[in-house]
Amino acid sequence: MKKGIVLFGLLCICLTAAPVWASKKTIEQADLVAQIRPVRLAIVYEPPEWGDSGNPLSDAQVVSRFSTIIYSRTRMRALLPLYRLAGYQGTALQYLTALDRIAAPNAAYASPDGQNTYCSENDRLFDADSDTVNMDKGDFCEIQDAIVAGEQGGDNCLREYPDICLDESFFLHQQDGSRYVRGSGSRMSYRPNPASPAYRAYLVKRALREINGGVEIDWDGTERPHPASGATDIYLDNLELSWDKFVREGDLPPREFASSEAYAAAVALLVDQVHDGLPANTRRTVPLWANLISDPGEGDSWQIFIANNSLEGAFMEDFLLDWGRGAYDPAFALTQLEKVENWVQSGRKIVLVSQGDRDRGEDVFAREALYAFAASLLVTDGVDVAFKYDNYTDETGEGRSEHYNEYYEYPENLYRLGYPTSGRIGSATNPYVFQRKFQCGVVKVDLVSGRSQVSMTPCYPTITPLPAEEDSTEAAVLTGELTSKTTKNHATADKKK
Repeated sequence: MKKGIVLFGLLCICLTAAPVWASKKTIEQADLVAQIRPVRLAIVYEPPEWGDSGNPLSDAQVVSRFSTIIYSRTRMRALLPLYRLAGYQGTALQYLTALDRIAAPNAAYASPDGQNTYCSENDRLFDADSDTVNMDKGDFCEIQDAIVAGEQGGDNCLREYPDICLDESFFLHQQDGSRYVRGSGSRMSYRPNPASPAYRAYLVKRALREINGGVEIDWDGTERPHPASGATDIYLDNLELSWDKFVREGDLPPREFASSEAYAAAVALLVDQVHDGLPANTRRTVPLWANLISDPGEGDSWQIFIANNSLEGAFMEDFLLDWGRGAYDPAFALTQLEKVENWVQSGRKIVLVSQGDRDRGEDVFAREALYAFAASLLVTDGVDVAFKYDNYTDETGEGRSEHYNEYYEYPENLYRLGYPTSGRIGSATNPYVFQRKFQCGVVKVDLVSGRSQVSMTPCYPTITPLPAEEDSTEAAVLTGELTSKTTKNHATADKKK
């Protein structure tokens, strides 16, 4: 496998087609001036490993590379304290699935008859994943039984939240009156109704509990503490801006809404209520993020969240690359760039994820990684953009899927370009070719060819290097193979701050 060696003392970069894990100690040491990397990297859902080797990054390696972490509660509580101990000072987003998952033990309660059935004793022990709002053991059945009790004239309010009282409008329904069922096994779920006041209130309280801590109450009344997760921000996953996802999954639109626009309006109001329910003062103390999907126009559909000031951050999961099938056409790519640029210029943060596919060839995979990363440099303000490159491939023969645990590193990811000194500059002859200047380099991106160039000039001092001739470990990211290598480092006398 070809490797690129980063000699920070000379600021000499040898570009190759393969991801780099070269002289990791040197990289981490030179990257202490983290703020002059205008796009940092993001951990998305899974702890990072070097390629598909199964070798995890150390806590120190996480600290030196990443500015943003998105984890479920379980991973957040297990890993964030270790990152903090190693010096991590970045953002920690805890994600909750907001619109497509009220976790359920099975489909028995989806039909109109099932909706009026109390939970079985066995189902009351159901314990959901920690990315769902109803994550505690017995939560689903507390919801289900409150609805049934209300239908029968009894108490339909939740024991943990007696001010939240339920009826069947808590869920979304197909045209025949049955609840939508998604997934199977431990990932089976029903869809909540974004227009339901009860669901909105429930989501707010569960988000607050992750920040402030609280209690868990089992079906039998047993209480135990629910410590705060340690997250700094709340991230709502899969916020749909239309009902297109229903149609793609083979369903008819929900009977609660007359149009896709009405559904999107309800989602926007849900976001408003969650945002208003999180702690805030003159500066936002608990920022709210969302993964905005099923975008009907790819144009100004995010504008409502800017106008309402209801989101501090966004997540785009298909930036510039079409889910492992290569680059989007230039017109669509430009629309994405303009949307992200507008979002960042409004003072908001964003995580950009681009989906490559190694099965299309290592050279293609590397080229698309640079193309997408370079495009993120076109729209950053130097602070508020984070990037993740994913291997969206078919590993099992059952179709493509994300591999968010895999981390692929390229020299350009660690370039210390400084802050941007210009905006996105268009070509005079081609509307899809752009460049941008930074304190320490230039970025060029061609949306037609899907190619790019990131050039760095030596204008920042290097950190004092490791002693010359010190052995370092160089790992092949793609294979996990370890070799011993001697790396020479050369200090510079550049004093510029």
